[in-house]
Amino acid sequence: MSDSLFTQLLDLSCGAFLLAAVVVLWRRELAAIVRLFALQGLALAAIALLLGLHEDRWDLIVVAAGIGALRAGLLPYLIRRALDALVADRAGDQDGARA
Repeated sequence: MSDSLFTQLLDLSCGAFLLAAVVVLWRRELAAIVRLFALQGLALAAIALLLGLHEDRWDLIVVAAGIGALRAGLLPYLIRRALDALVADRAGDQDGARA
């Protein structure tokens, strides 16, 4: 990978990371914030992956895979499950109050 391509991809990843952080402050819906959290995790994993590939460091590539799996995969899934359970619990509480 050439130095100019590395720099451009790193700038793009850092920009996506920062943009996701700003948009999280702007959004109000929790579902949208969870999707942005996953996108930010992908950008963070891309930063670690690019650094690992550029410097030929396998430890950074493993860290990138861990970040991608946890921050962009597992954590948003668990948060979505918790939100769905919360919405179902609130719907059940409202139905019980109406009866």
